[in-house]
Amino acid sequence: WIKDNYNYDYRDIRDDRTSLFVSASSTVRSYYYFVRAVSPGVFQMGPVGADAMYNGEYHSYNGDGVVRVVRR
Repeated sequence: WIKDNYNYDYRDIRDDRTSLFVSASSTVRSYYYFVRAVSPGVFQMGPVGADAMYNGEYHSYNGDGVVRVVRR
């Protein structure tokens, strides 16, 4: 169902975050990730961040919001 996903160079999965490491390019790319909910409730979702490894002038943070998990 995902048609425009790009591969990453390396992925680091932790309990509270997933880090994708990719090579810089002028091409617009899309990356997807799944979350697993273990408790119902309303949670604050932090923004997705991107930083250039060797040049701090290149960065982006966007997309914070609220996630509502309901029990079915």
